[in-house]
Amino acid sequence: MKRIALLPQRLAALATLAAVLLLAACGGTSAAGAPTETPIPTDTPAPTATSVPSGGGTTGAATITMGAINFTGNADVTIKAGQAVTFKSNGTHDLVIGSGGAFSAQNGAPADLNSSAGVQFSPGDSKTITFSTPGTYQITCTIHPDMQASVTVAP
Repeated sequence: MKRIALLPQRLAALATLAAVLLLAACGGTSAAGAPTETPIPTDTPAPTATSVPSGGGTTGAATITMGAINFTGNADVTIKAGQAVTFKSNGTHDLVIGSGGAFSAQNGAPADLNSSAGVQFSPGDSKTITFSTPGTYQITCTIHPDMQASVTVAP
């Protein structure tokens, strides 16, 4: 009979242990035994095309979009050295360093843009180009001479 009398006490002890473990799994308890709150992370706004995000890296820090015969949106962007610009095309374009549709070599410009062959785009293409050297780089399309863009690279 003594064993049966101990059963409710053991069940109560198991229930207490289960409650303590459940509270510990939900973020812990304070010194007084009350549950503590877990902070909720907040979202960080995405950088705009002309922002200069911190941290460097070679992912596209800015985007320049090309329509069928022109740059659309912001075609003058600023990034930090070592960051990249993603060019998105909705037409056929050949981009080079220069102006008025003419190639003009510039020290420090990315090699793929700093040649008369330039970078070719077809509709739907997206290419990311890294700019390593500080300076301002004028970019033009050899097919559409009125297309002008500018990338300023800050140290």
